[in-house]
Amino acid sequence: MTGEQETGDQPPGSAFASVSTLDQRPDQRFEFWRSLFPLIELDISDKSRIRQFKARLMRYQAPDGCVFGFGANDNTHARFARPESDFVLLNLTLSGRAELELSGDRRHVVDAASGLLALDGTRPFRTKSYGHATLWMTLPRDMVAAIAGEETGVLKDGLAFLPQNGLSRILEAHLQMIAREGDGMDRRSAELALKVATDLALGALSRTRDALDAEPDRPHDNAIFTAALRHIRARTSQLDLTAAAIADAIGCSRARLYRVFAANGRAVGDAIRNARIELASTQLVNRPDTPVKQIAHGCGYADAAAFARAFRAATGLTPSDFRERHQENDR
Repeated sequence: MTGEQETGDQPPGSAFASVSTLDQRPDQRFEFWRSLFPLIELDISDKSRIRQFKARLMRYQAPDGCVFGFGANDNTHARFARPESDFVLLNLTLSGRAELELSGDRRHVVDAASGLLALDGTRPFRTKSYGHATLWMTLPRDMVAAIAGEETGVLKDGLAFLPQNGLSRILEAHLQMIAREGDGMDRRSAELALKVATDLALGALSRTRDALDAEPDRPHDNAIFTAALRHIRARTSQLDLTAAAIADAIGCSRARLYRVFAANGRAVGDAIRNARIELASTQLVNRPDTPVKQIAHGCGYADAAAFARAFRAATGLTPSDFRERHQENDR
């Protein structure tokens, strides 16, 4: 999250400002949190819990305009991008998850397995966050363009998942160390730490496009495979779950995704079908009163006939027979 105001207390001797909604009156907690982010249209997801809203933030802004932040908050939804939002945002999710919606109906789910995500702050996007704890840094957009060029992934496409290579892993570790040690850093130490983070970030961003287009003999192929399977499990119910959508969500080309799955003896289409049948099997047993047609739609099938064919091909039983057999076994 970015667009923060200079608000908060600084521990003695620390350059980092820290705030918590728990220091505010219950009826003012969310409004206080919203006031910290004037460039974001921010709202709470569950209005009934507005008095219990919990969030905390640690932040430092360097003289060159780069900002580091660590934050955790209850469920919110937000709209980013205003004329003043001329930055590139790097985000590392530590826990919870966030759903991103970009122009062109592009959607992504980001969690602790996603690694570093880069977003162009000049592009409009929306988020829904759920128990989200995250590290981030923002860099002036012209700084990124000068080093990485306008054709780098994030500036060309608006979003890029940084490949999980040596440089990005060092940056992740460095950002986590800043969050851990920030309270004890004076201004000079904080400035030096953020300068290192900025150099690492610019280097990682400048190599993003080359790394994503590289041949599939890189060590992070296993990470691509794992991330793809995790994305499939998280989005099984979506009708538009395709290889192209998965590749876009995890930050690789569709051809690369096919090659990685083939190297693991799998096919992308089979992985999607298996996840849907597994989910359907569970729901047929655990939700005995739910119509088969409703379960079919909830497992990513547009119609019950297609679902029945796929289910029978995978299990040898129709959905109704499968449900009846399990009900008989439970008697």
